[in-house]
Amino acid sequence: MSDGKLNGALVEHGAVPAVRRRRWSERKELCAQLVASGKSDDDAAREVGVRGGRKTLWRWRQDDPAFPARIAELQREQAQQHQITIARVLERLDESRQFAKATENASAMVKADELYAKIGGHLIERIDQRVQFDNRSDAELRRSIEAKMRELGLDAKVVDAAA
Repeated sequence: MSDGKLNGALVEHGAVPAVRRRRWSERKELCAQLVASGKSDDDAAREVGVRGGRKTLWRWRQDDPAFPARIAELQREQAQQHQITIARVLERLDESRQFAKATENASAMVKADELYAKIGGHLIERIDQRVQFDNRSDAELRRSIEAKMRELGLDAKVVDAAA
């Protein structure tokens, strides 16, 4: 553990402020990183090899305010990185649109504008999911549903809700 590695994962010692280093361990930092990335407390504890599992992480959250603060800090950093990625995508789309305009490619310009609008949340594709009912009787519909259920390997009988 002296080389800064734990179970193959590198811990950035400089990432933890000196105030926290007194009670901060590599395992605690790795758990904070894993939880911030979306792992459950249980999974993070198991992956890092923390004795006591999620109970230990719960205790860290209660006894050491630096632990949840570190998780929040890591989540903010990840969100900021995500924003940079979106900004880069929008920049590339703008470049593509300018190239399409310069080459007089109207369909590419329209596609770039469409993607730009989708990413910005200004264009939402809607899918029509309305169900078309036919004029079958209740008994015919019941038999059709039961046949489909048998086809799917379900052993069930459709009961009449009105009864």
